[in-house]
Amino acid sequence: MKDPRIDSSEEDLTAQFNFLMEVRDKLSETHSTIKRIRTIREQVEDIIERMANHDQADTVKSSGTALLEKFKQVEEALYQTKNRSNQDPLNYPIRNNNKLSGLVSVVSRGDYKPTEQAIEVKNEITMKIDSELSSYQLFLRKDLPAFNALIKSLGIPAVIIDMDVIPVVQ
Repeated sequence: MKDPRIDSSEEDLTAQFNFLMEVRDKLSETHSTIKRIRTIREQVEDIIERMANHDQADTVKSSGTALLEKFKQVEEALYQTKNRSNQDPLNYPIRNNNKLSGLVSVVSRGDYKPTEQAIEVKNEITMKIDSELSSYQLFLRKDLPAFNALIKSLGIPAVIIDMDVIPVVQ
């Protein structure tokens, strides 16, 4: 129900709501991807550590390290991993997830539709995030199976990720 004291139309309020839901959904997708990357990293690091005394340790380590570097590039484009204290954002620039989340406070102030500038910024940041999510999916479908094949040939269980929850960039 629209507040009778405001001049905004139902369409304006709907546009604001839809904008905020789109931002929320993209942030959820981004954060889910970051969590999956961290799960993969933990498993790969564990495999490298367990293989330290194996005769193929160097091969596993180099392959695993290369895989981790690819996922790290995606994670660091999406999320600032170096922030530890309140002043760290001064030293390390914010990343795409933080830029997108900043739009929420701007657009949710008041009962107005999003400005053209806010829409443009959202579209630009979303495009950058989608590019990183596409890279993530490529690594997940190409590089991770190659690593899993290597370690499986050595009798080590594969890196497991729930394929049903892999985000699909629209």
